[in-house]
Amino acid sequence: MSAPDLKTLFHYNNNRPKSTPILETGLKDLPAKTLAPVLTQNQTSPPEEDTSFSLTPKNVAVDISRTPSSGSHENRESDTEFSPLLGNSDSGTSSVFSKELAWDVQEAVSNYFRLSNYKQMLHHFKVTVLLVLTVVFCAIITAHEEAEVKFWTTSVANTLPIVSTSHDADGTLTLTLDGPLKKTEDRNSNDTVITIEVLRYNSSEVLETKMWVLNKSILHEEESEEVEYKFLNLSGTDSVSLRFTTNSPESFAVRWKVDLTHNIEIIVAAVVLVFVYILIIFELVHRTVAAIIGSLAAVAALSYFEKRPSLEVIIAWIDMETLMLLFGMMILVAIFSETGFFNFFALKAYKLAKGQVWSLVTLLCLFSAVVSAFLDNVTTILLLTPVTIRLCEVLNLDPKNILIAEVLFSNIGGTATAVGDPPNVIIVSNKEIAEKGIDFAEFTIHMTVGIVFVAFAGYGALRIYYRNMDSLQNKDPPEIAELKHEIDLWKKAAARVSVATREESIMKALFLQKATQRENSLVRRLYRIKRSEIKNFEQNVQDLERKYFITDQWLLVKSSIILTVAILFFFLQSFVDGLHINIEGI
Repeated sequence: MSAPDLKTLFHYNNNRPKSTPILETGLKDLPAKTLAPVLTQNQTSPPEEDTSFSLTPKNVAVDISRTPSSGSHENRESDTEFSPLLGNSDSGTSSVFSKELAWDVQEAVSNYFRLSNYKQMLHHFKVTVLLVLTVVFCAIITAHEEAEVKFWTTSVANTLPIVSTSHDADGTLTLTLDGPLKKTEDRNSNDTVITIEVLRYNSSEVLETKMWVLNKSILHEEESEEVEYKFLNLSGTDSVSLRFTTNSPESFAVRWKVDLTHNIEIIVAAVVLVFVYILIIFELVHRTVAAIIGSLAAVAALSYFEKRPSLEVIIAWIDMETLMLLFGMMILVAIFSETGFFNFFALKAYKLAKGQVWSLVTLLCLFSAVVSAFLDNVTTILLLTPVTIRLCEVLNLDPKNILIAEVLFSNIGGTATAVGDPPNVIIVSNKEIAEKGIDFAEFTIHMTVGIVFVAFAGYGALRIYYRNMDSLQNKDPPEIAELKHEIDLWKKAAARVSVATREESIMKALFLQKATQRENSLVRRLYRIKRSEIKNFEQNVQDLERKYFITDQWLLVKSSIILTVAILFFFLQSFVDGLHINIEGI
């Protein structure tokens, strides 16, 4: 038996569990001279002594003269001889490690599926579901080819109406027409028009009619305009045909195509929208990831209905006008924040209110509403939040109530103009809305009238809701409230730990110890404060003025001039016809 086998046997017999018998299998076949050191050590070594061994154990006398050299034939035979510990040394060792590994895996699985570990299980389940959905969506997209856009060309004359072939009508029928047309819907009785009639297939029954005015200036030119119209009153019809007529004395050609949106497609689109909103509202993933998953699901749905768009079409769907306008507004807000504008005027509101809580709330709400009307309201609230929290600390107020009031009036003020709120930007930038004559000035004039009444109603509701001003006060000073909140967090963390292993019991004890330490700190701090020394109003103002002030006056002047010019051009482009510039360009 080789020296390594002796060492392994010795180590096992001295470190084995008490319930495990000493291995004697194969010992009787060994020479007495080889077996003696091992038996002697097993009999003389106490169990509590450190039995770890190095290359030369203390109490093991290995007969080196009987240990074959590494290159000898005897050593090669000893590699395959039977080991007293585990039979063959290689297979026995791997068997022990396999059993230990299986036990570790079994313990890890049992710990993982405990009820106390439900958050981690839900997280893994969420990631798995989203990964599977992403793979499925990508598989659907790659399994379908891109849909080809096919236009039909028809020559229209007043002598003979042109009737198209049948088209399915189980849903919304969208007609795209390209030719010498005017996009405006205003027409006179003397105008030359092209008329599109939707007929029930194999019948002369007219289901719906649409007219467009011809643009005579480009009638014989290569220029053309593309218009789109949706026929919605086609319920109860399986198939329809289109009839093209005109009162023009000259014939002309138009290009057209028909797209059908089935009712099931609308249902699928609604499901995708609800799915994205669930991801965002419950914060299952970051809202950017939710938007990407939603867009991927939408493209997969279009691909499933054989309408997979090309990359050029997807890029064309991006509303660059809205993005550029929001980008410009956020740059202006960022520049204003660098000057200390928001902090300074919040401090001015505190000085004007002279420390009165409701007066301060009124001024902060008015400021957020006016600023949000011309700047992005979301960014405005983000910049007002730090100084609002600081003012609440000075007045010992609960900042949540003040921030809710600011958010309410920020939304009200942002709705008044076309640039204060992202939905307003999308509405004004829409081409169909612009074609109907609704521009920045028209939108602002009509919205401001209603917003004034909404602001008064909101202010009254807010005053009724906060009629008890004591409810806005914190029961404890800010540092005491923070300590109590921290103690509560440590106790909740300890309560969530279920003691099943030694490590978990240690972790729970550490959490409780931390909570006890913070409770002792709370008692000492309450003893020192005595709540008697409260700074007066003038001292508070001086402390705040040293922290919140205009940091760059020249930058504030330049950014104010730029914002004023931008607002002026917003109105001028609505009233001056010769000013060919749109909102996003400003």
